[in-house]
Amino acid sequence: MGSVSSECLLALITRRSSRVRLYYLIILGFVPTLVYFLLFRSRSCALCHKFDLTADKHEDYQCVRMEYTPLTFVCLYDGDVDEVSTKLVTTAVWEHEAVARVQDWLGADPSLGLIDLGAHIGVYSLLAARMGHPVVAVEPHLESLYRLRAAAQLNDVTDRITVLHNAVGDAHSEGRVITNDIHQGQTLINKDDTNVHIRGRPYASIITLDDVTAYCPFREAVLKLDVNGMEHIVFRNASALFEKIRITHVLIEWENLLQYSQQDSLDTFLVHKMILFLTSRKYRATNLERVRLASNWHAWPRWVVFELQTHYTGLLA
Repeated sequence: MGSVSSECLLALITRRSSRVRLYYLIILGFVPTLVYFLLFRSRSCALCHKFDLTADKHEDYQCVRMEYTPLTFVCLYDGDVDEVSTKLVTTAVWEHEAVARVQDWLGADPSLGLIDLGAHIGVYSLLAARMGHPVVAVEPHLESLYRLRAAAQLNDVTDRITVLHNAVGDAHSEGRVITNDIHQGQTLINKDDTNVHIRGRPYASIITLDDVTAYCPFREAVLKLDVNGMEHIVFRNASALFEKIRITHVLIEWENLLQYSQQDSLDTFLVHKMILFLTSRKYRATNLERVRLASNWHAWPRWVVFELQTHYTGLLA
């Protein structure tokens, strides 16, 4: 048996030591990821509540045909308790210009999905589903979801819409749902109410926009937000969604945010931060007619679109 020189032995030990160090580094890198997945990702949406659109209906609602193509029915609130329902009864349309623009975007690309935050009774969600697009709708008001379910069954689109009975914010929490007497879509969530589970009190679990990502069966989508002046809060935890899904357009009802334009507050700072979040990702702010908006967001119109730019040349004037 031949002898091994000291140089060869040293090289062998060094090689084995390097391999051990490599394995050690791999393990060190993998363990935190595994711990994060087990402790956080596996239960990251423990508060997400998927709403069953196929369950039997227990109520009969007035349902009307909307004046859009394709033929789509929506189910309403009775009386004067909901501005959206009243408008649909009399005109068969709601937020016509914004709805038409969303239909244009979806119609131009059959692969797009729709993420509908603040779905209410489902005007946007139902139309998108009837057009053949997959939809993820998020809504905290259970009474509105009952009507959305009735309409989804009537339109035969229960297989195209995933519904989460949740509010969306910047962190996991729970709160009481406070409704508006004349507009059931303008719900607020009171996180300071510690008695959210008292029988008969409507409440909702609050999740983040990143949580919604796991429920999206598409890689590209339009994002519509109408969360009553909380849009800037929602974007505090939205990075994962934008990393995993190519959002082509973000539609925001901007008039909800104008209340912060005359303030020097955390909300004002967060609106600026939301705009930076989007513009740094190559989105340009426009109105519904694609006219580019100036940098003074205090004067922006009711509806603002952040459109993803293929060729980025600077987004705000």
